[in-house]
Amino acid sequence: NNKNNKFTNKMINSLQYLLRYLVKKYKIKQRNIIGHSDIAPTRKQDPGPKFPWHELEKFGLVFKVRENFNFDLMMIIFWFKKHKIKTKRDISIFILSYIGYNTLEIINKPNLTKKLITNYQSRYTQFNVTGKIDNITYDFLLKHFLSLILTKG
Repeated sequence: NNKNNKFTNKMINSLQYLLRYLVKKYKIKQRNIIGHSDIAPTRKQDPGPKFPWHELEKFGLVFKVRENFNFDLMMIIFWFKKHKIKTKRDISIFILSYIGYNTLEIINKPNLTKKLITNYQSRYTQFNVTGKIDNITYDFLLKHFLSLILTKG
């Protein structure tokens, strides 16, 4: 209910310590460090849009999307359309599925799309949490997809 979404430096420092330990012990990849809302986007909201993911990115503990591609995003859109994934929504759902979000419920209940998009935005585009597949979110999703397929590991 957004009443307990304050994250103190002490909490984040403890989390960083725990993550470093777990990543080293279990050889976890950055792209696999996620929040509850990433695992169950239609049921969970935490940690929410105020969680300081940038602090974890700064220390290399979570996956950071590369935004400075010398790549024409229209080429990747063309590829999707050529493979019969034509709408912004369908492309976005495909990418979210590739990232690892559970999108199965969205297929049968399209009204849950807003929850899914809101949770993605709360993690990756915290400056733009609208619940809509707007141009900012769509471009970021495309860059996220490219970051994953063009990044080793």
